[in-house]
Amino acid sequence: MGMQPKLRFKGFTDDWEKRRLKSMGDFRRVSVDPQKTPNTLFTEYSMPAYDNNKTPNIVLGSTIHSNRLQIGDNVLLINKLNVRQKRVWYVKRAGNNAVSSSEFMPFTSESLKLSFLKQLLLSDKSTKFMENISSGTSNSQKRITPLDISNYLIEKPTDAREQDKIGDFFETLDNLITVNQRKVDLLKKKKTGYLQKLFPKNGQNNPELRFKGFTDAWEKRRLGDVVNKVKSYSLSHDVECNESTGYKYIHYGDIHTGIADIINKKSVLPNIKPNQYDTLSVNDLIVADASEDYQGIASPAVIQALPDENLVAGLHTIALRPQATNATFLYHLLHTGNFKHFGYRTGTGLKVFGISWPNLSKFEFNLPSQKEQDEVVDLLRLLDNLIVVNQRKVDLLKKEKKALLQKMFI
Repeated sequence: MGMQPKLRFKGFTDDWEKRRLKSMGDFRRVSVDPQKTPNTLFTEYSMPAYDNNKTPNIVLGSTIHSNRLQIGDNVLLINKLNVRQKRVWYVKRAGNNAVSSSEFMPFTSESLKLSFLKQLLLSDKSTKFMENISSGTSNSQKRITPLDISNYLIEKPTDAREQDKIGDFFETLDNLITVNQRKVDLLKKKKTGYLQKLFPKNGQNNPELRFKGFTDAWEKRRLGDVVNKVKSYSLSHDVECNESTGYKYIHYGDIHTGIADIINKKSVLPNIKPNQYDTLSVNDLIVADASEDYQGIASPAVIQALPDENLVAGLHTIALRPQATNATFLYHLLHTGNFKHFGYRTGTGLKVFGISWPNLSKFEFNLPSQKEQDEVVDLLRLLDNLIVVNQRKVDLLKKEKKALLQKMFI
């Protein structure tokens, strides 16, 4: 068999061919100074616009303070900075006075279907190639040039119809991923809105939104009044091991990455070497006492169910055991704007920010009855479950796309 992918559309049997990118198109570099026409509206394609749902900005020339690259319809914008982010933007209809930022390399072709090229450049194989030809002082600042990537030797179908079919197929899959990701984003936004309304704002005694039948005033408390501090250990990644030992731990880094969040029997946490540890219990709250930014100070995890192994609080954590208070209510409380503001005011440090238990214990908040706490938790749990279900759909679609990219490209 000649040069063919593992998976093809019915009716296509010809071998693919190898061609260098420069033999099939051009990188356009027509510079424009929008400041010369300050009252003209430009359609601007930039990295922030790409990250914002791939929506170009419509802006006056007076607001664009550096030169841009002129683009037209049917152009592929290839990001040259930090290629691991895989920013490749296929613009079919560019809009009036369309320009792109210099972080993109506009590529046009008459012989190569850009929808096909886009998916090829999103493959792991292409990303690895672009990483290897990137130059710069740090990973986030490494970049490629049009000259570098123009020598990329790609495999492609000789039949333009097959290129079209592949491009259209993956565009449909991308749209499906986007629709489901938007559902997740909307649910997260809705949850943020509920957090603002279900907990009292700073200086107020009662929340804006309450469940029917609850009218009693919320009572002022300090965190130190409703929890007991329990043992945590300065256990770093050095204690981790592959085999099951009967012990797992919560490392502050795993809280920040979401590995340790709402913990149940299915949670996958690192195994650690066994020792004589004080272990955690159901309903314990574990917060990270160190963060690279103030937003992450005292990010929480809560144990709703224990895994089969013993669980230990590890490096840079403060372990708390609520007393006659719903632990998951406190978990959500530590995600509110009021608490984030408190962390900003009381956190210490320059490059790494931290918070101590004496300072954390002074956090003042309003607390409802146990029954109302439970109602708040049940509503937010419903939203969390919807987020998880829809995020799984997104993850499965992305996994499926990755597998198909490997099979439908050489």
